[in-house]
Amino acid sequence: MNRKDGDDSLHCRILAVLSITGDFLPTQITRALGVSPSSAGRMGGVGSWELCSEARVEAADAEENLKWILDQVEAKKSVLDGLKRSGCEIEIFFVREQESERIHEMPPLSPETMRRVTGLGIDIVLLIDD
Repeated sequence: MNRKDGDDSLHCRILAVLSITGDFLPTQITRALGVSPSSAGRMGGVGSWELCSEARVEAADAEENLKWILDQVEAKKSVLDGLKRSGCEIEIFFVREQESERIHEMPPLSPETMRRVTGLGIDIVLLIDD
């Protein structure tokens, strides 16, 4: 992206959301991870548990939002692995809210942050809000 530092004409906010869905009670995930979710619920036998960086990270930067999510759950890799083995789907979503149509790419993530995500075996999904 050819963006100059301080260029206020291009604004976007990138949020990171850890999403866990499967056959569970949301309170089980909260207890196992030791983290309170941003939202959680259960509908038709499917549990949903989400942790969003929005209210917890001031930076609009994808890297900082992702690092915050990783800091919350990285020490609980064995819990996440157990959830995956039991059939739960675990993903990290990036939600990009942009104020200019001129932004068409995701800002880069450092190799170190990508290694942390890879170490957890979690898929990353990019959502763009037009």
